[in-house]
Amino acid sequence: VQMLALRGQDLSSLVPPDAVQLAEQQVSAYWSATWYGSLLSFVERALALPVQISLSILVLQVFVRRQSRWLWMAIGWHTLVDALAVFSAQTWGIYLTEGLIALVAAVSVAIIFVLREPEAQPVSSERPLPTEQSIPPLRLPELEETLENLESTRYN
Repeated sequence: VQMLALRGQDLSSLVPPDAVQLAEQQVSAYWSATWYGSLLSFVERALALPVQISLSILVLQVFVRRQSRWLWMAIGWHTLVDALAVFSAQTWGIYLTEGLIALVAAVSVAIIFVLREPEAQPVSSERPLPTEQSIPPLRLPELEETLENLESTRYN
């Protein structure tokens, strides 16, 4: 949406004078990209969601299982994913990098399902629920209804 708004605009009124040429180059580079190339950022963000959820679930295990090793696994998984993305982008190019990130997202989905807790089953008690006959009646102390007792209960 921003690039649609910036297309054909005079950028000198929007950016500092020393950055106008760079801004024009960036807008031009965006509009000269292929349609599928411009969707790569969307694909990358969509593939990052399962990774982020799996990392959150790994950190959650620290509290659920009361073991700090899960935190170190989350840190290690995050480091591995980031290192793989940076190395791959610099070495093999953006398309292969997105393919590797898709594999990482698939592993992350597997982590999510492996660590998924089963839904809690309703608790079935062996004892029957108490009935009205088994509950002793509650006996309150008798209070004499006097003006003094009534005045002591008044909220001031």
